[in-house]
Amino acid sequence: IKMMKLSIFLLWVLSVTVNCKDPQLDGPIDNFQNQHIIEGIPEGGCDDLIRIRKIKDNNNKCKIRNTFINSTFEKIKDICHKNNSVYDNDNLYKSPANMTILHCKLSSEKNENTCKYNGTVTEKQIEIACNNDLQPVHLANNSE
Repeated sequence: IKMMKLSIFLLWVLSVTVNCKDPQLDGPIDNFQNQHIIEGIPEGGCDDLIRIRKIKDNNNKCKIRNTFINSTFEKIKDICHKNNSVYDNDNLYKSPANMTILHCKLSSEKNENTCKYNGTVTEKQIEIACNNDLQPVHLANNSE
């Protein structure tokens, strides 16, 4: 009976732990970070970034385009401020200054197993969508 009570207690602890999981984990904020934020452009460029981060389209094929922002999450998060709002009562925000952007465009066939990309580095202002907690969740104006 003691072992059964202990088992029930451990199951309860496990279920509480699972239910207390951070709702942002593996959500739109983490997805935004994975798909769009880099700190420095690696030597392997787009090919390595997209492969290592496992970025695919909705059909699990090579994504046609992806844009990376060369910055930190904290600096990108700071864009989600009312002073940077593009429209009143909207969730779109524009960076006050130019940022370094790496545009990756698919150069191989979409259905190939190995995705190959051409990368172009530019400097421009970005627009991002932010959630109600003023966290970045979508890169809005970067041809992706």
